[in-house]
Amino acid sequence: MGIYSTLPGNDYGYKDGTSIATPHVAEIIALMLSAKKGLTDAQVRQIVTTTVANSLV
Repeated sequence: MGIYSTLPGNDYGYKDGTSIATPHVAEIIALMLSAKKGLTDAQVRQIVTTTVANSLV
């Protein structure tokens, strides 16, 4: 299963992989940085990887 998204040819369907995941991760990081502007790269990486690891259990 993938993420429902726009497709070429003015269509919709399910896509998966890094091309569809990257915008979602970027959005999450942008929201994190807007909520707490002083986060370092290492802190952002730690939060993201810990959260993902916890959601996969």
